[in-house]
Amino acid sequence: MWMLPAVLISLLNYSAFGMDVDVTIKLVYEFITEHKLKAAVAMTCWKRADQLQLARHLSEHNVPLHIFESCADTANYTALDAEYSHLAVIVDLTCSESLWVLREASNRTLFKGLHFWLLLHTSGQAPVSRRDPLVSDMETLNLPLDSHVTIARSGSSSDRVLIQDMYRLADQPLTVTPPRHWRPGRPLPPAPRRDDFNNIILKTGVTVIDDPWEHFLDLRYRHLNTMSKLSYVLTCYLAEMLNFRMEVVFTEAWGYPINGTKWYAGLAGLLQRGIVEIGATTLLIKTARLDVIDYAAEAFPFVGNFMFLKPSLSEVSIIYTLPFSRTVWIVFALIVATLTVALVFAMRTEQSLQPSKFHRPDTNDPDVKRLYFEKLYTQAIDQAFTSNEIGVANIRKGLHAFQSDADVYKVMSDTLEEHEKCRYKEIVVFVTNCLAYPVRKGSQYKEMIARKARWLKEIGFVGREYKRWYHQKPKCADNSHGFVSVRIQDFYPALVVLAYGILFSLAILVLEIVHNKTKLRCGGTGQAVASVRSHQNTAALQQKQQRWLN
Repeated sequence: MWMLPAVLISLLNYSAFGMDVDVTIKLVYEFITEHKLKAAVAMTCWKRADQLQLARHLSEHNVPLHIFESCADTANYTALDAEYSHLAVIVDLTCSESLWVLREASNRTLFKGLHFWLLLHTSGQAPVSRRDPLVSDMETLNLPLDSHVTIARSGSSSDRVLIQDMYRLADQPLTVTPPRHWRPGRPLPPAPRRDDFNNIILKTGVTVIDDPWEHFLDLRYRHLNTMSKLSYVLTCYLAEMLNFRMEVVFTEAWGYPINGTKWYAGLAGLLQRGIVEIGATTLLIKTARLDVIDYAAEAFPFVGNFMFLKPSLSEVSIIYTLPFSRTVWIVFALIVATLTVALVFAMRTEQSLQPSKFHRPDTNDPDVKRLYFEKLYTQAIDQAFTSNEIGVANIRKGLHAFQSDADVYKVMSDTLEEHEKCRYKEIVVFVTNCLAYPVRKGSQYKEMIARKARWLKEIGFVGREYKRWYHQKPKCADNSHGFVSVRIQDFYPALVVLAYGILFSLAILVLEIVHNKTKLRCGGTGQAVASVRSHQNTAALQQKQQRWLN
């Protein structure tokens, strides 16, 4: 398989094609240049000298050439595998094996968007028409809308070439475009657009959740299942621009894998099974779904964040410790310990202080896994999944997060007060937050839908409809947080310190009273004994004095 875009070229000889070899070589090179291809593969009916001339011309322009010796060798068709690169295939229809090559390519589904085919028709001045035998021979081939099949035949002069495109729209007959004229030295004329689906009917999947289909286009109920409604409106624009009609098939889910199987449920399952061709409900681009469905183009952003009211500082931290860092607390502890040792003898008290642990406040940095597995999945299913009304009511209580899409903005606008809107915050959950138009895997309409979808977005239609259907995120008008009363929670650490101080003071008072009573009791007994002894001594002295007087 070629890593660079390649061109499979099967050329005819001069007499068969009715065109000069030099003109044919220039046509091949112009075809390669027009589609920005960097390599070529040729199955040719030419003489060896003409093959070498073609190879030399392409080599001078840095285009490598590979020549097939036999069209019947199926091993050569491995060079036509185009999984990551483009291939332009040019076939000489005058060769005896040309129709066999085309049928084999159709069986191998090689007429796809990655292959560019240039079919060199027999000589003649009239363009290919519906009555041409070539069209009858190619009716059985699978030439989808996104195929690139170009027919070239000689015109009124040897240096004039008529170019036409051929493709099939749905199950309709082959479409052959009007002829375009080319001459050597000029660029290939642009191909006509294929943005007219001729009013065909495409089966389209629509997800309907929490709201009946009768309310789908009623703006009074735009806050219900808004994503599906906006997606359907945008798909209606695409249908009008591309001229096709939709046969709606309803489903009640977006698309999740069914346990134990390879199948998906919901809209993704309808696309996987081929029941519908396109989806009128946009889906998130997920790697797991890339094997079963394709995405045409991005539509509009998806909001599925965790929503909450920013808590006050006192709810997430001890405000009295915030001014101090951990280093300050360590230095403070050392100073207090030193002073305690110095004053222990003077005050005859024992003091014991321990620094409080610094508690960092919560930040708004997303930690989706922790929120899901530790906060959401641990709850009962009836508590984890609630309505928007209940979720917003829980948010207003504080310290509660609620995950929802932009539908909840309507409830918030009607419920939240102005100061609550100023506290409103979101945590991003999904890294890939853009919705895209899903289509069946390998759908031939993918490229056309993608072009028109990008055009809708570039000219502002998507933005206009988004603002029309989605209520906008609550905004803080005057940056006012309103009147907030001081709660006990705001200064409860000070109350705790005061309470402990009161209890500690009462304990000291009790200890002092007990100590004094014990001291007085012991001191009173000693004073009584000393008083008795003093009285006895005084009596003895008086008796001695009386004797001396006598």
